[in-house]
Amino acid sequence: MFFKKDKKEEKKPIITGHSSGYSSGYTSMYDLKAEETVVKESDPAPEEKYIWVEGYKGTPEDMICTNSYTVYHDGRCSFPYTAYNKTKYELDKEVSLKDNEEPILCKKGFHFCLKLEDVFSFYSYDFKNRYFKVRAYVKEKDYNDAVKNNTEKLVAKKIVLYEEVFPEYEMLTDQLTYTLNGDKYKTNKFTYTLSKDLFEEVNNSKLTIQEVINKHFVLQMKEAGYSSTFINLLQNKYCKDGIANLMYICEKAKAFKEESVSTDMAVYMLWYEN
Repeated sequence: MFFKKDKKEEKKPIITGHSSGYSSGYTSMYDLKAEETVVKESDPAPEEKYIWVEGYKGTPEDMICTNSYTVYHDGRCSFPYTAYNKTKYELDKEVSLKDNEEPILCKKGFHFCLKLEDVFSFYSYDFKNRYFKVRAYVKEKDYNDAVKNNTEKLVAKKIVLYEEVFPEYEMLTDQLTYTLNGDKYKTNKFTYTLSKDLFEEVNNSKLTIQEVINKHFVLQMKEAGYSSTFINLLQNKYCKDGIANLMYICEKAKAFKEESVSTDMAVYMLWYEN
């Protein structure tokens, strides 16, 4: 009598979870190599080398500098906003970032220039701003790049203002040249450059530059033969428009006198200049 042999059930591979969604149950050579791979940590970046260098810095009259910069996202606010840092400087007193802070141009640190004339791009000569020689602690790479590329501004981790400097008149010609305000189409090319005598008068007196110009305007107009009343009226009318505007009126008044223009006509043309 013949009996049927029981068929042995074939073992099927077990399906297990895998990154691709399933596994055949077999371990591939790729998996073995992956397990044997040892992940090596990258070498830490070398520390930046810092050096002390000489330069110049400008400040407002009170020596308090405000640095503004845009913050795009800081975990608290999802839209850009303007943040401000204020630093109070004192002569011969070092100011510094924290040890774990790095200077970032236009954001964090203490800004200065290698050349005095470059400082005027950030602190124009207005007879109020002040200028100092400084010693600054900067990244050597940043300094070398600035020298190579003739960069105007650098940022330091530490800085010391050690001597106040007073720029000479010859260095400030561009800073002391004024143009007309309110000339929409720039058709009038008149400019006025403050003379060296008036420059020294402002520096040596307690008067502001506008007060010195007003005084000079009155003297020039009186020499041209105009009455005190009319001079005061012109001064009040054009003074608010700026130094060049006031001196432009003065130059026209003197030209009218040299050309023998009648007083009535000169007064009319000066009053309705604008």
